[in-house]
Amino acid sequence: MARPFLRFEDGKITLNNKDLMVNSASLSISPSLQVERVYGDYDAQIAGARTEFVNFAPTQNLQGQLNISFYMSADTVSPNSVNRLFELLEVADPGNAKSSISEAPINGNVVGRYSFDNMFLTSFNLKLEPFRLIVANASYNIYGTINRTVDKYFTQSDVDFAHALKSFGEVKISNQATDEEFEVKSLSYSINVERKISNKIRENENTAINTYAGGALPHRVSVESITSEVNIEGNEMAENLNPYGDQQTSSSPFGIDDSLVDIFLYSLGGERISRLHCAGKIQNQSMNIAEGSHATSSITIKQIIK
Repeated sequence: MARPFLRFEDGKITLNNKDLMVNSASLSISPSLQVERVYGDYDAQIAGARTEFVNFAPTQNLQGQLNISFYMSADTVSPNSVNRLFELLEVADPGNAKSSISEAPINGNVVGRYSFDNMFLTSFNLKLEPFRLIVANASYNIYGTINRTVDKYFTQSDVDFAHALKSFGEVKISNQATDEEFEVKSLSYSINVERKISNKIRENENTAINTYAGGALPHRVSVESITSEVNIEGNEMAENLNPYGDQQTSSSPFGIDDSLVDIFLYSLGGERISRLHCAGKIQNQSMNIAEGSHATSSITIKQIIK
């Protein structure tokens, strides 16, 4: 008897052998193929040479992607250790950067009825708004194939969610603390990593790779660059913005400290979940005002971590 369609309530999302409270997930995987063809005899019907199809040939490793949206909770991220799922969260602290970056793949992953390994985090983002649970989004690249597994169910009933009601942060524009007149309406935090795939001839061209579905895996998936970015929505813009992305209050544009945003995530139970940190230059800012609404400003700060 065929399996019935899988209901969302019955599907469990497990990454790095850790269950997540996910509200949506998208898993895809596909080969990259090129057509090998030759041209045959002349065909009067098409007024040209016939195309003799030969075969499809792969141009790179089998590659997939996982996108998830999930609720931040005290059970998801530990403030005292680097979680393999979101290790790039903690490298946002410059003092932690070198020791926290790992190029090892994330294994032990299950989405619904399918399991897979060789996963790498590429992006993470979340948004803090008053009186809302903190929903985060993460994207991963996957190398290798997927396998069907038995149905698994999410059974955890007690979750201490991160909530903006208790979470707060500090905002400094060019190291100047924002005064009481600067009201923050919402904070969006994101971190992105670019990776480079390296392959070896013997590992990829050996005929043994055709004996199993996954094929050859990359020899190395290295971290090329990491950036973090914060967008602040409020009621004010940074005045005296100079071409270097700083708020300039002195006669010289040099030696001005970076703008700084610290975000502390707490659960409703008062447990500290994580600290997100971004120190960099103002990339852009704007102010919008329309009839029937308050004026809203937007300030984006970007940091180069690696």
